[in-house]
Amino acid sequence: MTTTDGPLGHSRAAHAAHGWCSHCRDRSVAEELLAWRVRENSHTGCGEHDPDGPPEHDGNVPLVGEMRHGWCPTCQAASLAMATISAATTEGVTIIGGYAVCEGCGWSPYADTGGLP
Repeated sequence: MTTTDGPLGHSRAAHAAHGWCSHCRDRSVAEELLAWRVRENSHTGCGEHDPDGPPEHDGNVPLVGEMRHGWCPTCQAASLAMATISAATTEGVTIIGGYAVCEGCGWSPYADTGGLP
């Protein structure tokens, strides 16, 4: 069952602001925190280049989500360490890729793709 602001048990505020929250599949608390910071910075004018303040970065910040474990098809164990990689820009947070490698045998689904998903 869902509400108009997202599934029950999820953050209504985050769903209203971002369309997702840290309880959604493949999202982390760190991603939600970063999305809130980007949103607040854009609303308050923070992050603008200030001639009297410290120099700012270009606004693009990579973020690796919380590690989770899954099933490795090679060694048949729950030892596949996975994380989502996001980029925070002035427009918000976007998933740009992922990381996965088996802690037991070293297999990675990205090995045959040159590191690209």
